[in-house]
Amino acid sequence: MTHSEKRKSDRTACFFYTDYAYKGKVYRDFIKNISDGGAYIETSNPAPLGQEVVLTYTEPVSVLPVKTSPFGQEILVTLSKPIATAPVKKTGNVAWVGPEGFGIKFRPDFDYYNI
Repeated sequence: MTHSEKRKSDRTACFFYTDYAYKGKVYRDFIKNISDGGAYIETSNPAPLGQEVVLTYTEPVSVLPVKTSPFGQEILVTLSKPIATAPVKKTGNVAWVGPEGFGIKFRPDFDYYNI
């Protein structure tokens, strides 16, 4: 079964910065796709499989789909919010590691209202 077949929600292609931390260090790389259940981070130094990771990022306003330009290059446009908003903080575990990055499965958000 492939990674995409295991996912419970569809990923959206994107390209925006995320700060993420594990083992007491903070890193900055790009989120290349994201969903309610997880994200793919492009990096040359991936976190180890199973590692708990905390991501912090600001959600973009919208992400336009990948298009092929007349020059044969793929183009993805991510529009950031012009006014600073509170960053999103997600915790998850590294679900898989590849040569150009790693996938994170987010933990479900804790619901303080159902205590």
